[in-house]
Amino acid sequence: MVLYHSSFVNVGKRLGATKLQLRGIFKNAKVCRGRDWEWGEQDGGAGKEGLVLDIVTWSGVVRAGVRVTWDFFGGEHNYRIGYAGKVCTYCL
Repeated sequence: MVLYHSSFVNVGKRLGATKLQLRGIFKNAKVCRGRDWEWGEQDGGAGKEGLVLDIVTWSGVVRAGVRVTWDFFGGEHNYRIGYAGKVCTYCL
């Protein structure tokens, strides 16, 4: 198995560049339960919002999960965001 690691590259200002809306799940993104939700009322119920605390490894696959805290009660749990094609949370 090959694991890839991201690295950061500093880039200069892009004067006059086109701005695009950021898409995807990232740290501090607001999320709610997704199509593959299997975790009961752990989020406080359908429609409740959570906050992504970190991108995590799921079953040995780097960046295949997220750690989320829910507005409902503040507990933290990990969820799939692509592992085995499952999406347990999505961005609002």
